[in-house]
Amino acid sequence: MPSPAYFRRQADICVRLSVIASDQALATRLLAMAEDYKAKAGALDTEPDPIQPHMIGQPDFPDGQVDRD
Repeated sequence: MPSPAYFRRQADICVRLSVIASDQALATRLLAMAEDYKAKAGALDTEPDPIQPHMIGQPDFPDGQVDRD
């Protein structure tokens, strides 16, 4: 999944393109796209971090052996 920074960069690109667009309808559409990207970035900022898997303990092996595979 793209990061909030990715969506902010996309929004910035849309804003910059809207400034140089010669067609007003295109400029308006680009600004709307920029707002959508900003909203997506904001939504990702408010999501909790996903739970990262980790080992809580080591498995028990007979004779104190350690599995290195």
